[in-house]
Amino acid sequence: MALNTKAVFAGIEAMLLKHGFRKRQGNIYTKSEFDDIDSWIGLNRATRDKNLEINMVVGLRFRQVESIVHELMGISDDHLTPPTIAGNIGYIGGQEKYYAVVLSTEAEISRKVTDLEKALLQWGIPFLEKTRNLSELVNILKGARYLMPEQVLYRLPVALYMLGKSQEALNYIIAKEAEQAMRTDPAANLYGHFTKAFRELCAGQNSVE
Repeated sequence: MALNTKAVFAGIEAMLLKHGFRKRQGNIYTKSEFDDIDSWIGLNRATRDKNLEINMVVGLRFRQVESIVHELMGISDDHLTPPTIAGNIGYIGGQEKYYAVVLSTEAEISRKVTDLEKALLQWGIPFLEKTRNLSELVNILKGARYLMPEQVLYRLPVALYMLGKSQEALNYIIAKEAEQAMRTDPAANLYGHFTKAFRELCAGQNSVE
């Protein structure tokens, strides 16, 4: 029997709903953990030799961190994307390897959804529970190899600032500015705008202290 892609995603959505995640848009699902933190799941799809591959991206969105990042960058916050930290469930679970399920027939849907659920419970949920605080967020931003560079460039200094570590945050952006000193591309210009605004933010914090 040919694979019904809609049935695949319906099965995954039902599984995620059982664990408290609700669909937000596209294949993004969230669950509010605290007033300012959302657990975040994204489902990516790909075709592999005419088969359907689903890989689950798991992470957290720290709302206050994202609000400050977006404000300093001068861009609007849609309150959904991007997650503050996220990665393929195999990597965030400490397995250090990519994890996905591959389906070729409709008969496999139930079993493959169960496989994703097992991965979520074994790797995803423990990661989410462990990481729901700023100190652990900083640790991951400093060391996780699976993170996208922009997740760290913008979010590490803001998280440090929120922990009251403004000088460490400033030292970080000074080092990054030095690395990008010869660049004039739009990404470098945007980071320059961010760091200027960040310095002003830190100056305000220091004047209060």
